[in-house]
Amino acid sequence: MDISGAYLNAPMDGAPVYMKLSADVSRAITELDPLYRDYVRPDGTVIVKLMKALYGCVQSAKLCYNHLKTTIESLQFCANTKDQCVFNKPINDIQIIIVFHVDDLMKTCSDEYFLTDTVLAIDLKNTKTPRLSVALFTPMSV
Repeated sequence: MDISGAYLNAPMDGAPVYMKLSADVSRAITELDPLYRDYVRPDGTVIVKLMKALYGCVQSAKLCYNHLKTTIESLQFCANTKDQCVFNKPINDIQIIIVFHVDDLMKTCSDEYFLTDTVLAIDLKNTKTPRLSVALFTPMSV
């Protein structure tokens, strides 16, 4: 199972991270949201503060891991003590196991119902942020 836009689901925290959008990207953003026109610099660029983790930022992998771990634990899974990317959930005599690497999940369970239910729950918790959303940035006056 692939988590689409996995990094974009994780809130950016810690020290603020700023990014300079090229003139071409800035033009596209101002077409999507006219609010950004007030922040276009003389060279056509826009400086933004990242609100969500973005691939390429040093801390994004850890933020993505923390977000996915919190999501999985909210479904009553427990992290394996030997491998923090393996999560277990016993239900009666059934065991659901999730293993993840970056944004790919492998899940296994002898009962298809519990497996499908778990997949749907993870999908629902990770589809709140559209892939291309201006909500990922806060424009900044510099």
